[in-house]
Amino acid sequence: MKTTILYSFLALISISILVFIIIEPVKETVHEKRFRKSLTSEKLKMYEGKLKIYSSDIYDNHCFERGMIKYEWENYIGAKHDFTKAIRLNNKEAKYFYYRGETIAAIGAINKNTRGYKKALKDFNKAITIFPNYQDAYVKRGYVKFKLKDLKGAMADLTKSISLNPQNSMLGYDFRGRVKFELKDYVGAIDDYTNSLELGNNFEQVYMRRGDCYAELESYAGAIENYTMYTKLAPNDGEGFFKLGLMEINKLPTDPVNGCSHLSKAGELGYELAYESIRKYCN
Repeated sequence: MKTTILYSFLALISISILVFIIIEPVKETVHEKRFRKSLTSEKLKMYEGKLKIYSSDIYDNHCFERGMIKYEWENYIGAKHDFTKAIRLNNKEAKYFYYRGETIAAIGAINKNTRGYKKALKDFNKAITIFPNYQDAYVKRGYVKFKLKDLKGAMADLTKSISLNPQNSMLGYDFRGRVKFELKDYVGAIDDYTNSLELGNNFEQVYMRRGDCYAELESYAGAIENYTMYTKLAPNDGEGFFKLGLMEINKLPTDPVNGCSHLSKAGELGYELAYESIRKYCN
């Protein structure tokens, strides 16, 4: 009986090794072929030219640099394999774990599942263990915890990242603003979004999210200002005009003309909820 169990255990190990050594590289090759086919001939030539210098698997930094090229080209599966090769050759570099975590999180986001975030969390943990003051790792670990609904953990990591270098915390403030919004700390979220914008964040969604905070506080002037900015930066998004219209109607319920105009614009852009509000406020 014991011998049978031992043989079964050894067989399982052998199968695992075969999967690791044979099947994984095959999967990588298949993905690489698909990725290359997705490129135009001109882009493929550029891509292969950048990879050529890092074609060797012998040196960990070569594997890492090749992975970075794939990462920049959004070939996340290929990048993940190269970062893994780099880690096998040298598991003492924090950035190897950090960027593998980045690619795994990106794959998870594309596939719209939490498994990628959970796997990425392990790599960010390892990066921070190696380099305890790794600001970017705290930022991304905080973001991943936010996506996994661990708001307390996300708040701690993002606050730590900001404390390490406040002047290089554009994303840290942005992500912490999202966490504070979920915790219903709307004033704190506004402060964080404002800091993020002042540090150069030009992502239009920051204005939308800051507008949402003002809306929750029923501060209609602040909401209108932010939604107006959002519609200027994203003129084809009906949701921005919808929210702007509602805030204008809430601010001036006796004179809904301007608000109704923006609701109509939202409807024209395909935002279906706008028509229900038009029937309620504008007829």
